[in-house]
Amino acid sequence: MTPFITDKNRPDMTAAMELVHLIKGTVSGLSKGDVREMMTQHFRQLRLIGKSGKWKTKELEKLGDFLLPNDLNGDKVKAFVDQVARQAETNQYLNDFFEKAQGHHFDHLYRKVRTEGDAVFPSVVTYALVLERLTEAMRDDWRIIECCKNVWKKARVKVGLSTYISLFERIKLTSVEIGIHLILQCHKSRKVPSRFCRVILPVNIIEAMIADIRLGYKDNAASGLPLAINLPGAKKFNPKTGAAQSHWSKDKKVIHLCMSLPGKWADLYSTWNLAFVSRYRDFPYFMAKLLIPQVASYQDSPEEFIYNRALALYTQCHYAFLGRSDLAKQGKEAIQWNDRKLTEFWGKVNKESARNYSEDVRHQDPSWGNRFKAKLQNSFM
Repeated sequence: MTPFITDKNRPDMTAAMELVHLIKGTVSGLSKGDVREMMTQHFRQLRLIGKSGKWKTKELEKLGDFLLPNDLNGDKVKAFVDQVARQAETNQYLNDFFEKAQGHHFDHLYRKVRTEGDAVFPSVVTYALVLERLTEAMRDDWRIIECCKNVWKKARVKVGLSTYISLFERIKLTSVEIGIHLILQCHKSRKVPSRFCRVILPVNIIEAMIADIRLGYKDNAASGLPLAINLPGAKKFNPKTGAAQSHWSKDKKVIHLCMSLPGKWADLYSTWNLAFVSRYRDFPYFMAKLLIPQVASYQDSPEEFIYNRALALYTQCHYAFLGRSDLAKQGKEAIQWNDRKLTEFWGKVNKESARNYSEDVRHQDPSWGNRFKAKLQNSFM
């Protein structure tokens, strides 16, 4: 049996600290050429760069130096990993998971880290850099969202994507794209409905809860319930919880969604969804969509979290699904790092965090716990 902490010479290191240490060790020797080549391959998988090495659209070409810079070496990549780690440390619920995981045994994951980490971690981190920059570009200009949407729509048809993804993934992709369509409508009309995403967001969460239940991860499914119940788009501002109508950010580039205690809601969502994606074979890539700073640095403005997360998720869906079609055509399989013990344990910790979040909401506003919500909550929790 192998504990989550792997460095016997550094018993003072937490599991999170050691993971960061391990990842940095695998990227430290990367040259500028290495980083650029790996990022280029990720953009190719996304179909945003063609086989010729050129960007697929003029809009992307104009952003080429930002999306694919020439000056990223191992030291800068290590600094990026540190930035990701600092943001993760601000999430109390995620910290609770790492603290409680200390000393636990996830043997399959540990073996994969030891035998494949040197190859997988640099690939994951450079993908995270791609996702970070593309999400930032989308956030800064909604036309980049539309540009990517058009590229991906054609790419899905070309590869026959439905052949390579499950029914749940087809439903998920459809619901994500509905959300993106609604976001684009808001930008084009320059109007945000006061109850924007009050339906599509809980639907998205419930889809994942159902998938967790089907696969036997009932604890993690239960931890998603408070997220689905505490909806954005309140009829009026609640000064006790921060719940409010949906609205534009000051710069008119982001739609703010205000759930009850939005910072803690975002913290819970992050650890809940990280546990959810940990069941995937290639889950380290899926985790990037929640850990990149563009998504995770929401502490000063948690109302922006879901907007940025939606953009990163939209990209992630296409990266994963188009990549799966590429592997199938090459007769290869994705990495297999998922460890059921890890996912089950993470769900148990998340369930307790969900209880704590719900108690915090009720403490701030006792009227929140009305009969219907309380009954629904108790039936799961």
